[in-house]
This record gives sequence, C-alpha cells and structure tokens, in this order.
Amino acid sequence: MKIILHMGLPKTGSTSLQVGLWQMRDQLARHGILYPSSNENDVRFHHILTALFGTHEGLTRSLRKRFTSIEEPRKLGLAFLRAATETALSTGAHTIVLSSEVIFPSHERQIANFHPHLAALGADIEPVVYVREPADLYKSRLQQKSKDCSFRPPYPLRTLRPELEEIATVFGVRPVVRSYHRDHLKSRDVVTDFCAHVLGLDTAALDIPEVHENTSMSAEAVFALLMLGEGAAAGAWRDDVRVRSLRDRLRWCPTGSSGVSPVRLKPQLVADIRAAAVDYVWLRDAYGISFPELDYASISGANVERLTDYKSPADVMEIDPQALAAYFLRAMEEPEQTVSAFREERRKWRVPRKQNAA
Repeated sequence: MKIILHMGLPKTGSTSLQVGLWQMRDQLARHGILYPSSNENDVRFHHILTALFGTHEGLTRSLRKRFTSIEEPRKLGLAFLRAATETALSTGAHTIVLSSEVIFPSHERQIANFHPHLAALGADIEPVVYVREPADLYKSRLQQKSKDCSFRPPYPLRTLRPELEEIATVFGVRPVVRSYHRDHLKSRDVVTDFCAHVLGLDTAALDIPEVHENTSMSAEAVFALLMLGEGAAAGAWRDDVRVRSLRDRLRWCPTGSSGVSPVRLKPQLVADIRAAAVDYVWLRDAYGISFPELDYASISGANVERLTDYKSPADVMEIDPQALAAYFLRAMEEPEQTVSAFREERRKWRVPRKQNAA
C-alpha cells in the first residue's frame, strides 16, 4: 500500500484541497486511490491523526474543545487508520491519501512518533508539503488569527528548513514540495495541481470541483476582530455573550460588498519579512522553488530581531478609519438570520457523536 501524506503547510489551500478530494472520492477510487472519510465531526478532514503523535495542546481547537485528554482521540485516530486500511483492501485501492495541514512538525506534534503507525500500513510513504511566499503567508495567517479567536498578530517569520529536514529524516525520503502560488499551481488551482503532480492523474479526464474554502476576509473585518480580541485578551469580557455576538457579526458581515478593502500589510513589514526569509534561499537551492516577489540578493536575516516590533493590528495593517467605521455600522445592521445560516452551513458536514465513537 502506498501512503500519500499531505502535511500542510497551514494556509496553503489545505481546506480546499481536502474538500475537493473528498468530493472526488468516487473518481479517485476508479484510479485505485482512496481518500477516506474520517471519524471526526467533519468527515472530510483527517486532523484526528495528530492525536497519534502529539499532545492535547497540539490538537486542533475543535478537538481540544471536544476532548479533555489525549487518550480518546488517540483511540479514534487508530480506529480511523484501521478503517481506511480495511476499505482500501476491500476495494482494491493501491494508494491511500491522508491530509491534514496540522501534521506539519511542531513542538506539540512529534512526527517521529507518527511514522510507526503509517509504516504498519506500508513502507512506501510519500510526504507532501505546499509552501507559500512569506509575506503572503503572513497575511493569510493574520486573517486566520482574527477568525480563530487567537486575537493577536502572528509572529511574522515562518521557518521551513528545520521542518522539511525533519520530515526527510523521519520518513527517509525528501518530501514532495510544491509552490502554493497562483502562477505556479496547475490551472491556478490546488486540487488540480495535487491531482496532476502528486497523484499523477490526467486532470483533463477528471471532473475537478471548483472549491473556494476559507475565502479572504476584508481588511476592515480582520482589523476589527483583532482589535476586539486585543481588548478581550486584556480584560475579563472575552467570553461575554455580547462579545461573541459582536465577533460573529463582524466575521460574517458580507466582505464582498462595496466599501470594503483587501488586507494590506504595512510596506515596511512586508520588506522586513522578505529580507528575513533566509529559509527561502535554502528552499530555492534545495528544491528549485522560487517566488517572483522575493529579491533573493537582499535576503540576509540581519533584521530578524526587528520583527518582534510588530505586535498590534495597527503595527501590521493599513486601514482606512472611515471604511472601518462604515463596516462596523453595516455589521450591526446585519440580520441575525445571516449569522445563523452560516453557523448551520458549518454544521453541514458534521456526523453524530455516536457514529464518531463507533
């Protein structure tokens, strides 16, 4: 059995890829490829696997809320692997695709402890990682921070070399590394790119769904949520029901209407992130992946300490105060039904807890 292990990075179209592969599971099965449904609340994602090699703190936020310890999710992770193997054997599949962006190495998730579980399924394990231009990655992480209630800007620099070298050491093979850049992805689509360059399929013969998950938020929404959270983190009202209601209205107020702006980082921050991105020089030399936005001759890392100066939303984002005020007013006028409808959409792919436990 061949195991294709998509490991991230986070914020490189992983959700769109997982949703697309799940929708294509019947087509993939005809090519001997299994994309298994998980036993999580959302059957499309394989985040439960992180319980096999990480701590409770290393689980996704939804899993941490659901489980108070690591033991039960570990049982679910093992059950998921057993079920995937049995399905592959019964259907004649020669390849299993597993996908979770949080498998990417971290202090809370030691992938060396994951390898024995996968090696029990088959010796042929192919790790896959997508990488993104550093300033663009930071901007996407900033939006995620505002949505997932972290309420603070992320540290601007994301390392790559130690993690990719750890993956190669643990699995005994260099990972497949692809560029998550619109000009580099096949057909400018991550699902198409994965099918073509990782699965080796003829994409012209496939019905590849058009998936738009985790669409970009407006600058006004991101800034408002980060500022709201900055105040919440400093006080005792973070879990106040009124704050949660305000957060939901700000998050789901339409961001495609007139009067809203795309997220724009401060130019100096962009310059500092790119000049500090020494791992991207290594990435170019080791994997042949380069990004047109980077001036590789100017990358030295000498300014890395300056990145700690970017601490608040006002430090990192350009924002129009009038547009921000207008967005706040529009969010307050948003019907409650809109927020409720989105919450219902998020529950669409959940499965009953009893089925999960089974």
